Amino acid sequence: MVTQIIDTSVSNPESFALNASAAVQLGPSDRIELSLEAIRRTESITYLAQQRQVSRKFVYKQLGKATAAI
Repeated sequence: MVTQIIDTSVSNPESFALNASAAVQLGPSDRIELSLEAIRRTESITYLAQQRQVSRKFVYKQLGKATAAI
């Protein structure tokens, strides 16, 4: 019954990648650089988020990961 409701076919799988958020598209080195800038606190979290077109929540999450690693 469930399989009749859910359509598992995908017309264009590349369209999902094009709609991915900027946070998903950041590579490891970009995330590290963002974390370092957040740790330095030379710019506000809001500015860093706007600069990279990501959410402040994402920046805080990266900051948390970086400080936990230290």
